[in-house]
Amino acid sequence: MDPADQRPSPQRPSWRLWSALLIVLVAFTAGVYAWLGNMQGWAVVPEPGAQVMPHSMERAQFEAMIQRLAQRLEAQPDDADGWAMLGRSYAVMGMPGPSVQAYRRLVVLRPDDAQAHADLADALASLQQGRFDGEPAQAIDRALVLDPHNVKAHALAGTAAFNRGDKRSAERHWQTALDAAEPGSRMAAQLRDALDEVSRSAKQSGATP
Repeated sequence: MDPADQRPSPQRPSWRLWSALLIVLVAFTAGVYAWLGNMQGWAVVPEPGAQVMPHSMERAQFEAMIQRLAQRLEAQPDDADGWAMLGRSYAVMGMPGPSVQAYRRLVVLRPDDAQAHADLADALASLQQGRFDGEPAQAIDRALVLDPHNVKAHALAGTAAFNRGDKRSAERHWQTALDAAEPGSRMAAQLRDALDEVSRSAKQSGATP
């Protein structure tokens, strides 16, 4: 076989680029759900020793890979998986503006994908400095219409409810998310902490959430 035939198409991210991005993004799973830490009055802190970026991967290297992915997606704009990866990459780098742009492209390609709408809501709320009013809330609602058990959408909806003082709704959303979350996952642990906080807050106020 001609070695040239084995080269990745210039219109699609190479498997090496995908693999490198996937390896790094695995370390950021908890960061995708970081909105549990944006509630007023309390925060879920990172685990001791948790790293923002793996020590073997310099930020500049990761940014360069993201840029390469973005450039290739411009040549292959119908690659929904690519836009999803780009949105997550920008999110874990703390770049909500570009993340929102990537997720907007994704929901156009996958209008019935609940996770895409939940990810867009997350990025939009980050862009609004933790506020869920307006478009983030609309994206959450759309995600829950498409998938009533979507973990991230319920986690975000619970955080939004808690921030506006609606502890009953926060508890309901977080419990639904916990029921659907992977047992033993960091997400499940954060949801349990959130539910415990609602319970403690209710006891302190002398009211049932």
